[in-house]
Amino acid sequence: MLFTRSWLSNEKPGLLFDLVINWLLQNKILLPGVTTLTRLISEIREKSADRFWSRLS
Repeated sequence: MLFTRSWLSNEKPGLLFDLVINWLLQNKILLPGVTTLTRLISEIREKSADRFWSRLS
């Protein structure tokens, strides 16, 4: 879900963070630490940017 949103749109990390928190709460999953989620979001955004640039070139 997060990779797809990051790939299709250029949403800010804060919005992606809120989406992840809401999804975790809706599915009753134990919330990880803030730094863990921040790292996950940055890795996913970097992966989608790499994919974008590789497809573009």
